This record gives sequence, C-alpha cells and structure tokens, in this order.
Amino acid sequence: TLLQFDTSVREVMSVELKGDAERKQLQTAIEEMKAKGLYTDMAALLLDLKQRAAAMEKEGRKAHIIVLSDGLDDPRPGLGRKPGQVDLGKFRSEEETALKESFVYYISLGEIANPALEEQLKKMAPKSQTYLAGSRTEPGQKPGTAPPGKPGEPAQVTPEQALSQVGSDVKKNF
Repeated sequence: TLLQFDTSVREVMSVELKGDAERKQLQTAIEEMKAKGLYTDMAALLLDLKQRAAAMEKEGRKAHIIVLSDGLDDPRPGLGRKPGQVDLGKFRSEEETALKESFVYYISLGEIANPALEEQLKKMAPKSQTYLAGSRTEPGQKPGTAPPGKPGEPAQVTPEQALSQVGSDVKKNF
C-alpha cells in the first residue's frame, strides 16, 4: 500500500507484488508523486501507520513499513504541536504490540535530519532502521559511510541503495 502524507494521509494505491509488472506499477506511482499540501504532520502519518499495522496483526500478517520523507515535521498551526516535536507517547499504549512487532524503515530523503522522529520510531517500533538518502554530507564524509566521528549513525547512501537494502532486510526478516 502506497500512502502520501502531508496534513492528512491518503492511500495512493494498493497492489500485491507478484512480479515485475506490479513492481513497475508501484515504481511508476512513486516516481509520479508530487509534493502536496502546505504542512507535513508526521504524527498523523504515524497514527495511521499504527492503525494499519494493528489491522495487519489481527489478520496474522507482519507489517513492513517504509517511510520516505524529507525529514520535515511542520504541522498546521493551531494543532497544539510545534514543528519538529513529534511526541508519540500519546499515540502509544503499552498493551499494543502492532508497531513493536513491525519492521519500520525510515529513509530520510532531504537535507533535513529528524532525530526526534527517529528516536520516537525506535521507541514505538524497536525493529526500525534509518537510512540517510538525502543530499546532505558533512565535511570529510564519503558517500556510503557514517558521518565522521559518529559511529553507529546511519550511513549516507543513495535512495536506490537505501531501497535495495530495505528489500534485502524485508526478505531476511519475512
């Protein structure tokens, strides 16, 4: 299921990946996506993902969630949240295990890193993995490596490398 999100979450398409034709259909849909909306509400996205993962768990299915984002969290003014403050505590219940058992892959595509979002994703879904696939690099950093002096940080890779790694992880974990 391909979702697009800004101030709300919308389903773009849902397809069962049986072969190359379905993969091409999904790839085309992703390539044709354009930015919409004036704001990006990461909390709305995560609430929607939580509900979808719970529904999949009830069906006996394991969720593999891939979030492609520029890292910007700028909710519409008046919602009681400041930009960059994704407090997922209000969306999480200790009894719920849907996202804890799901695999979440966060691919940061823009120049903006969102450490608060990454931290909250790890709390909600311990099996989450982050890939930096944007255009940011630090001085002395080579593509495909972690930032200098920051062991354990995600490596800077291309979007294609990140999606390829996610594909390998999904096959390994599923």
